[in-house]
Amino acid sequence: MNESLKALLRHVVDYAGLFPPALLDFDAAVRDYARHRAGPHAWMLGRFICPSARLPDLETYLEPLFAEGRALPVSVLCRAPAQPATAAMTLDEDVRAARALLDRHGPRVSIELFELKIPACLTHVEEVRQLLSAAATVFHTHGFARVPAFWEPLNGDDWRETHSAVVGGIDAVNAARKAADGGAAFGFKIRCGGVEPSAFPPVEQLACGIVSAARAGVPLKFTAGLHHPLRHDNKAAGCTVHGFVNVFTAAILAGTCGIDESAASEVLAARDAGAFRFRDDGLRWGDLHATVDQIASARRSVATAFGSCSFDEPRDDLLALGWLP
Repeated sequence: MNESLKALLRHVVDYAGLFPPALLDFDAAVRDYARHRAGPHAWMLGRFICPSARLPDLETYLEPLFAEGRALPVSVLCRAPAQPATAAMTLDEDVRAARALLDRHGPRVSIELFELKIPACLTHVEEVRQLLSAAATVFHTHGFARVPAFWEPLNGDDWRETHSAVVGGIDAVNAARKAADGGAAFGFKIRCGGVEPSAFPPVEQLACGIVSAARAGVPLKFTAGLHHPLRHDNKAAGCTVHGFVNVFTAAILAGTCGIDESAASEVLAARDAGAFRFRDDGLRWGDLHATVDQIASARRSVATAFGSCSFDEPRDDLLALGWLP
């Protein structure tokens, strides 16, 4: 297997087996994650995504399944606040639950990420900035200032305005945190699909989110709809779905080569595996080239991971393409 593809895929899948369409029960999801972690492609596996309300349920599984020194990496999915006025209180309760789990089982569990939603009524940069500033205080209070948090807006008709407000708000808070306490950067979480065809954003919308975040230096995480490597017409979904190789290639090239929305759209729309040329010296797309080191750096700072309720489907498709040994 060549080094550039390995750099793109390392720890790329955050496991979301508790969520649709898989909707596994808690026992099955945790054991499925542990099984994949012991398998030959564990290097592709990232965190276990767990709703904040279910964090106490993890305690039963930590000692038998996750040894000290190989802690279970968790991404905490926080509750959506009913309204902006209660957001800080709701988040405080969720973060307290994460702190309690970590204090009791630190050697066997690691809180590596928080995932949060931005209320739909917040549509301006300053509104988003205020929400995120309050959240930063909560994270600092409970000792999670250096744990990244990714924020997802509700996709609306005016997605360009939404992306501008979210990226602008995140960028402003990141600058303030860096100057004040060096806290981990907040990031932008983009939804790429769902259980209904309408949940899959058009190429132009996804390209806008990727490029605007990359230009601002805002990290990205993706969720839903990315079970397969390449863009294709999917009968089960009833629509054309995005490919995670397309998405991560577009984000990496946006971060390393500065491609614009038009070029990112071309990458996202590609269906031919041969267009993605992975070599030991890097990734090539047309005349563009990203070295292995640039890919690895972009994976840390630009395109961090994607959530998927299945690990088998992404892996099996990569095997079928001959991209995995």
